[in-house]
Amino acid sequence: SLSFDYALFTLSRYAEERASGADVETAILTVISQSGRVVVVSGCVLLISWTALLGLPVPFNTFCLAASSMIIVCVLVQLTFVPSLLAILPFLGPPAAANGQVVDVHLGAGDKFDMKTSHEDEGLLTSRGRRQDDVDHSDPAKRAQIHMTGIWFCLGGQLTQCPCNIVLPLLVYAVMYPLTM
Repeated sequence: SLSFDYALFTLSRYAEERASGADVETAILTVISQSGRVVVVSGCVLLISWTALLGLPVPFNTFCLAASSMIIVCVLVQLTFVPSLLAILPFLGPPAAANGQVVDVHLGAGDKFDMKTSHEDEGLLTSRGRRQDDVDHSDPAKRAQIHMTGIWFCLGGQLTQCPCNIVLPLLVYAVMYPLTM
């Protein structure tokens, strides 16, 4: 799950850069310089917390060593292997936006966000393809709204609603319990 989270940081940033029209090399450099920081900081926090447990008795401190080495490997893979894989096989990532087309986000009163392409006011566009006056840096909820679409967001919303988030883990536990005997 740790490597999946790091890949999510890396690949979502890569997709944003490609959607704004960046070529593969520029997108990879941006990914390493921006989401690479998140991966390194997150890895360091986890590494510090796991190595702090080395003072525990023998069975636990060997587990701490294994977890710490796994964290180091995950960080190194995300900073070296994934960008080089995207550079060698660029068709694995999303294609770049066509020249002149950028992703623009429009919010109507009471409407959901939708992704559209825009050719107007190209001089006012940010590096991610949105107009500068559309980007509200003070409100994180508005920045997150553009990611709240698609089947995975809907599935996550359904799975985390009240009855489902209690019943589903209990169901998994009930199914797996006989296998532990």
